[in-house]
Amino acid sequence: MASASKRVATKDLGSTVAEQSVAFEQNTFIRSLESLIVEESSDEEGRPPALWEVGWHKMWMMTGFILGAILFVLGYHFFCTFVNGTVVGRSSVHFSNHSITISQSAINYVVTQAAYIVRSLLMASIICSYEQRIWHEVRMRAYSIDTISMAFGMIHSPIAVFNRDILGRLTIPFLITLITWLLPLSSIFAPGCLSVQNVVQNNINDVPVPSLDWGQDLGLFFTVQPQGQGGQNDLTIGTWNGISDRLLRTVYTVAFGGEIKTWSSPCGSNCSYALPLEGVSSKCWTENVARPAILQHHTYLGRTNVIDQRVNPSTTFEAWFSSSPDSPEMKYTTCHFFEGVYMLNVSYQLNFPSVNVMSFTARRLFNYNPNSLNSTKIKSLNQNDWKSVNQATLLSTIDYVLSGSLNTFSESESQTLGNAKRDSKSSETHDTMIAQTALLDSDVDFANGLEQLLQNITISLISWNTESKVVPVTIESVAPTYSYTSWRLILPFTIAVSAAIACAAIGMRALLSNGVPSEISFRQIVATTRNSSIDKVAIGACLGGRLLPSGFRRTRIKYGAMREPGSGRRHAGFGLVREVEPLDPIKHYW
Repeated sequence: MASASKRVATKDLGSTVAEQSVAFEQNTFIRSLESLIVEESSDEEGRPPALWEVGWHKMWMMTGFILGAILFVLGYHFFCTFVNGTVVGRSSVHFSNHSITISQSAINYVVTQAAYIVRSLLMASIICSYEQRIWHEVRMRAYSIDTISMAFGMIHSPIAVFNRDILGRLTIPFLITLITWLLPLSSIFAPGCLSVQNVVQNNINDVPVPSLDWGQDLGLFFTVQPQGQGGQNDLTIGTWNGISDRLLRTVYTVAFGGEIKTWSSPCGSNCSYALPLEGVSSKCWTENVARPAILQHHTYLGRTNVIDQRVNPSTTFEAWFSSSPDSPEMKYTTCHFFEGVYMLNVSYQLNFPSVNVMSFTARRLFNYNPNSLNSTKIKSLNQNDWKSVNQATLLSTIDYVLSGSLNTFSESESQTLGNAKRDSKSSETHDTMIAQTALLDSDVDFANGLEQLLQNITISLISWNTESKVVPVTIESVAPTYSYTSWRLILPFTIAVSAAIACAAIGMRALLSNGVPSEISFRQIVATTRNSSIDKVAIGACLGGRLLPSGFRRTRIKYGAMREPGSGRRHAGFGLVREVEPLDPIKHYW
């Protein structure tokens, strides 16, 4: 009985404690709620209104980004100027006694990234200007919620251009957006200002080149009949024994080919040099002489008259007589020979040689042999005379190749054909190869042709490469070199910076008109859409997205001033057109 009473008392005590706990929690919640209401009420009562403040940081952002872009463009220009003209892979920066070579990949990276940095700075300024302008537009006019949504995202999405209000009414924001779309082109075109071109560089070095020394070797152009046992010493006491095969082949090659026999480049595929060369030159002239009555076995070419007492020899050439059978005259060509000086301008382009020649005559050439060259005793000559003997050998070689005879005769008696009379005459050459050269061509002056032939043979002897001479050589090397075209950098960036400055001017004017700095951000949208009317319109659209009620999307709203029901306070934000008033910068808004 006692235990039962004890259990009942314990149960009643537990119930009482539970009830008191619940009551305490309820009282605490009610007091907290009342406190919150009081705090909210006091906040609303004592909270200051929204401030009108231009916010110079936005203005500094618009101008600062542009100034930064201009500085980068100047740095871009100075960098390209520094690199301009340097060989790819050899651009270097010098620090006191050290130098750092800038690789091609590093230069490409710098010019590309610098262009993108300039674009990014200008984009930041233009976007800041766009934000000020778009908030100015929604203050001045009413637009549908759909149009404002597209306008806020238009700078990042080209789809907005398909909205009629944006094209027709938001013209300036659309133009600013168009600039942001086209601005990246500047970062595409600008890196093209620095290109790589193959540039010919000339370096002058002293290089041994093939030359010709007439007095280097006594047996260079002719063969010697030795006397004695045939040793080397016997050659110096032998006699002149004819033309060397090598010289004969060279004369044949030049005479029949009509061109100089060239030699391999001593200085690479692209080079040039000037080479002074001693040689044999000639002066030839042609005279008209009376035609003999009978031309049979007449000497055609190559009669060499060697005058005694070491006087100047001259070679007499009898050229082809007139092609007219009844011509009373024939041409008679005489040449005098000289020790001359040739100035050769030799150049190679891709290993193809070209030789330009200027010749200057010196003293007349004479033969050291009083009778004939074949009886010249080699032992009677010292080394200073070897040059003259070799030059005389060259003249004898030309005579040997081109000399011969010409026979003319009548094929038949004169014939009388009606009232006309015809004499048949013909001619033929013997022991000469002159017909295989260009000397008898109708467009070649015979005297000038002989001079040119001797000149070409003399220069062709360099191809033997028996002697070298060190001369200054201009060596051309094609090197990939950076080429800076300044207008390709200045033009696109000038257009881009000018467009950014124009946008900044529009943004600053809008900023001053708005009275506060604006931005397209979630916090500003939340702060400016506190409106019971919009809350009612937005019923059923709380999930957002594209599947919004058409009535909500077409609702026209405007940013301005509204009066709050009950309190009478002015509130700034988006509202329906019928309840929005223009903002007044001298009034307070909550």
